[in-house]
Amino acid sequence: MPNGNKNPFSNRHFQFMWMDDPEAGNSITMSRPATPYIIVWDMETNFYYLPQTGFNVDKLNVEDINKFLEDVMMEKSLSYGGNGIGQHIKRFFYDITMVVYSIYNESVWLALVVFGVPSLVISIICYALCCMETVDEELYDEMEQNEYTTDGVIVDEEKYEKLTSKDDVHKKSE
Repeated sequence: MPNGNKNPFSNRHFQFMWMDDPEAGNSITMSRPATPYIIVWDMETNFYYLPQTGFNVDKLNVEDINKFLEDVMMEKSLSYGGNGIGQHIKRFFYDITMVVYSIYNESVWLALVVFGVPSLVISIICYALCCMETVDEELYDEMEQNEYTTDGVIVDEEKYEKLTSKDDVHKKSE
């Protein structure tokens, strides 16, 4: 630094990086914070730290950044994220959401084919299964006992006997 001053940000605990695209920061936080923003990310534990609400990124000065970094080192700042099972589940759903969102942004028609058609088929199958008429076993057994088939036509037993008895009467009278 000029004037012989020590660089306040030269610290072996932190590496600084500027990114023009906020997507990496969004992926770390699994949200979309307002840009510009500052994130301190511990790559070993996947914890990340955001400045407190009174921290204004637009009006940054060296003292505010030093205070924030000291709070992170002394573990006074609130940490988010981590490697727990809850974070893994949250990461899984976040990744699925981002994939669907990116497919939709790239091509609406592709998203319709990839997600819409299978959803439609599954909906039709569920509707058919849920709205299908149920057959009562007792009624089905009773119907099975009372019906006979003649030439592929189902006839009720009483009607069948009446028809055959009339035919026998006609045959006897001839």
